[in-house]
Amino acid sequence: MGCKCKKIARNMVIFLIISAAALLARPEMPLAAPDSGRPVRIAYIEGGFYTDYALILVALAQGLAELGVLANGNVPVGENVNSTAGIWQWLGANAGGNAVEFVSDGYYSAAWDDAVFAQKRSELVARLNNAKDIDLVLAFGTKAGQALATDEHRTPVAVLSVTDAVTAGIIPSPENSGREHVFAMVEANRYYRELVLFHDIFQFSKLGIVYDDAEKEQPSIALSQIRKAARDADFDLAPCVGSVFSGDLELAAADLLTCHERLVEEGVEAVYMTVNHGMQAERMGDILRPLLGARLPTFSQNGVDEVKQGVLMGISQANFKGQGLFAAGAVANIIKGESPSAQKQSYEEPLSLAVNLRTAMLIGWNPSLAVLAAMDEIFLEP
Repeated sequence: MGCKCKKIARNMVIFLIISAAALLARPEMPLAAPDSGRPVRIAYIEGGFYTDYALILVALAQGLAELGVLANGNVPVGENVNSTAGIWQWLGANAGGNAVEFVSDGYYSAAWDDAVFAQKRSELVARLNNAKDIDLVLAFGTKAGQALATDEHRTPVAVLSVTDAVTAGIIPSPENSGREHVFAMVEANRYYRELVLFHDIFQFSKLGIVYDDAEKEQPSIALSQIRKAARDADFDLAPCVGSVFSGDLELAAADLLTCHERLVEEGVEAVYMTVNHGMQAERMGDILRPLLGARLPTFSQNGVDEVKQGVLMGISQANFKGQGLFAAGAVANIIKGESPSAQKQSYEEPLSLAVNLRTAMLIGWNPSLAVLAAMDEIFLEP
């Protein structure tokens, strides 16, 4: 009995030593900027505002706080977020910690104006190369990713909230960023998966989609994934082309409405609401009117915010927590001094649905128990 007790005690001591060593090896806070003697200074750039950018930026902050990088990641966000600027300023003033500084004048946004964005991009690249007062750039969206994932500078860049980073030419593959200073988070086949899910539920044979014929905008809606889903699930695509990525928001909304009316005339059985500038909250009632009148199911590529506004379904906001924590892990490692290109880029999690039951009633759809079980968020407005 005595020997057995000694053996248990010896094993317990070994366990405690190993545990203590592990805790000591994992610093509570990441290292400051390598060889700089100051916190890592972070800048932000976007082509213009999208709700997903705000939600993922908040989730990133929460993830960084969970990993011990930030003292406070609890960003106060209201229901109707229409800018990332306020979030950025709050982070700069309140996130705290010794490892990171969200630079107050390091926020660049262009309201989807190409000329303004070109100027903002030039200013930021010049700052990276000359002032050298930024250690890491968060590039949100396809336009920002394309602009910063280049060899014109050597500052680490984390590209987030991009529809299809490979097709957009930001990175060569999900496994390889192609540049030492670039990390791009990739949700492999997300839009393919959600379209197949949409088809599984409604079994449509003809799906309407709207996109801009400008080739540079097609990666923004993952057109290649949409076409692959149509082939694999055996349904036809009925595309309508309009100036839906125009900086003229009235034109974008008008073209989107015209396309919806045309798709109804063509006899589509469902509509996949792609990301575009025409999907505006204040105009959503008019934009959806032809589709609701034809009792067509709709799926928002942009997600939960548009479901709140009347689109039938989309991917739940709950998914953003996982995205934020995954991105935070990579960003935290970069802050510690690891190479951006060494970070894992591919992220995938089970799809959960956000559903607008008011819209379901308007189009006469009674969801099955299986679909109800997959619902993570339910809305009854507007």
